[in-house]
Amino acid sequence: MIPVAVASLAAIAIQPLVLAVWLGVPIYLAGESVPAREVIGMAGLVTMVATGFVLAIGIPTFLILRHRNRATAVALGTAGFLVAALPFAALGWPGNSFPGSSSGGSWHGGHVEIVVNGVVTGYGWLNYVEGTLIYGIHGLVGALTFLFVWRRLSGPNKRIERSRGAASMK
Repeated sequence: MIPVAVASLAAIAIQPLVLAVWLGVPIYLAGESVPAREVIGMAGLVTMVATGFVLAIGIPTFLILRHRNRATAVALGTAGFLVAALPFAALGWPGNSFPGSSSGGSWHGGHVEIVVNGVVTGYGWLNYVEGTLIYGIHGLVGALTFLFVWRRLSGPNKRIERSRGAASMK
């Protein structure tokens, strides 16, 4: 169980780095800056959210997949992506606008209309898809980090080695 605990910590610890890549790198390349207090606050928030997801959904999902001998990079990566993306996709659905309402927002540094007279614009849908993908990438990276660390700490799979050895003896 120690490999699962350490792998869980690694999946959580990688999340501020994912945040730094998708948020910090573009800010840095644009020559902008963010106060250290805000960076620490965002890193803390992403770590808290990741902790909840890993404990409540990630570990049970891994244990189920491992029990079924399906704890592969594809299976865990897909599960991680979906577990992180689907709540955002459901809660952030832009089609729930009130008739006649309008709103705008920032789209990569420029102001755009997100909803006009209750109708979601193209930018609104792009913003929604981008946000969903970003959350999914957080889950994907966390799941693959978990799997990498878990495999390193668990050592070789004896059942696989036994089956390979038996096959080579035939």
